[in-house]
Amino acid sequence: MSYGIMAYPADLRVLRKWVGSGDVRLADGLANYFTASLTYLDSEFEDDEPSLSARDAFRQLIIETELDQRQGSLYAYCFKLLCQYSTDYEMLSNRHWSGMRFGWFETVAAELKAQGVDFDPTDLVFSGPPVPLPHPSGFPNVGHVANAEMPALLEKLDRFDGAKADPSVADAVEEMRSWLRDCREYELDLVCFYH
Repeated sequence: MSYGIMAYPADLRVLRKWVGSGDVRLADGLANYFTASLTYLDSEFEDDEPSLSARDAFRQLIIETELDQRQGSLYAYCFKLLCQYSTDYEMLSNRHWSGMRFGWFETVAAELKAQGVDFDPTDLVFSGPPVPLPHPSGFPNVGHVANAEMPALLEKLDRFDGAKADPSVADAVEEMRSWLRDCREYELDLVCFYH
């Protein structure tokens, strides 16, 4: 089975304002907006116990300050919907980070390290969500990079010389750089999901 990184330009200020806000009107309005996506999530989680509808989980994410610790994966997928809605921008291209196995992270990390670049790409998906969420028992993994952290990370990644690396790794590193550059240009943050 293969997986991928779904990278979103997101506004952390907006997301942190929404999550746990108690805003019932916002929760209901967005739950209605995402009806089809929440119905799909219900089909994906129908065999999980204890059961909680995706709509209820999505509403809880906005309304509640205490979330069910057993529903981390469902909340994380609902949070992904909030990330999609937080800006006018679509998911960033992930051509070189999709259809992959976990070993791809290790391959890219090894080539970065070989050139003296101290960055592990798994940080993009294992640094944790930018809002309080119960830890998922499985997928998705969630990570984020705040806009203020991006110049230092870009400086590291810009030391990587793609001409000295495997072309597929060079493309993957360039795609990571493009995510960061786009978010800097949009004055937004980066939130990544791996599943």
